[in-house]
Amino acid sequence: MATIGKPSEGSGPRNGSPWLIGGAVVVLVVAAATVYLFFFRSQPLDTAPIERQLEESPGELLLTLPFDSIERVECPDDVEVEEGGRFSCTVYGPRGRSTVIDLVQQDEEGNVEIVFNE
Repeated sequence: MATIGKPSEGSGPRNGSPWLIGGAVVVLVVAAATVYLFFFRSQPLDTAPIERQLEESPGELLLTLPFDSIERVECPDDVEVEEGGRFSCTVYGPRGRSTVIDLVQQDEEGNVEIVFNE
């Protein structure tokens, strides 16, 4: 005979701790990924200043080009910052002419050097 008002075996309140632990693990994983993406993963090299400098002050570069003036320079946006890293930029001259130049990163501060005669 069952007593009214008395809970039966196993029908007590459920323990919510597995959900709390699972939620905490998810929060920690998301936080770790965010910290990695913003602080430890290197940002791409900002090539806009390099393009401007080559356009405004080509210096020795102009002597190696198949044309006598520079209209614009385009470098890739996804260059990884790495001392010794190499990448190429396209230099555009008059009448739609263009040529590709190679650059090498001197340090992790964005300083580059044009690679001549290789």
